[in-house]
Amino acid sequence: MFHLRTICALLLTLILIVGTGCEAPPNAVLRMQAEEAIRDGDFVRADERTSLALDREPSDWKALYYRGLTRIGQDRPMDARIALEQAFEIRRGRPGFGDVADALAEAYLRTKDHERLHGFLRQLTIDYGTVRDFMRQGKYLALSGDFDGAKTAYDKAARFAAPNDPEPWKAIASFYRKLGDQKNESIALLKLYEMNPRDPRVRQRLRELNVLSSAPATSSTDNPPIFGSRPEQPE
Repeated sequence: MFHLRTICALLLTLILIVGTGCEAPPNAVLRMQAEEAIRDGDFVRADERTSLALDREPSDWKALYYRGLTRIGQDRPMDARIALEQAFEIRRGRPGFGDVADALAEAYLRTKDHERLHGFLRQLTIDYGTVRDFMRQGKYLALSGDFDGAKTAYDKAARFAAPNDPEPWKAIASFYRKLGDQKNESIALLKLYEMNPRDPRVRQRLRELNVLSSAPATSSTDNPPIFGSRPEQPE
């Protein structure tokens, strides 16, 4: 069964073929087709679509981004770096830039260039310093084996996040669970529980850690916040 976006792309392509003969569809359609192919794991088609787009417009940052994702999917991380570095410079600081930065960090990790990866992650936190930048830094520092650096990055992500933003705390809980640090995992999980006492995954894990009783939550008023203020940050 076709996805809606696939159907739309096919219709647009058909219209263009009827109207202009064999001319390739516009880049907007080619990018949509490449994105769909990447989601489906069809990297041959994604490669074809991005190549057509870049032949027409070599500075198309989104086509370069999809080419980078395609190369990652093909296990060609050095080629991915080339495409993603171009997209990064073209799109720096503008909408969509964060997605490019995520993919480029993945490419640096896969080429095992940890020095370049760490410098890249650090510079993003200096230049922009968003919660997403610190989350990205925490994730990839941990994946490259710098656990102390990851702890610091996640700590900053939680500190700068909105009070009701669960994403940093989810990442922190996962990070400490992988390290086997149940104390700090519990701190993060309790923060998530404070935000949403009904989350079944949080409740289950807290029960596994013997932090939460098996009594079900009824309403937010029946479950007062666990913390009167922001909980202790992981050291």
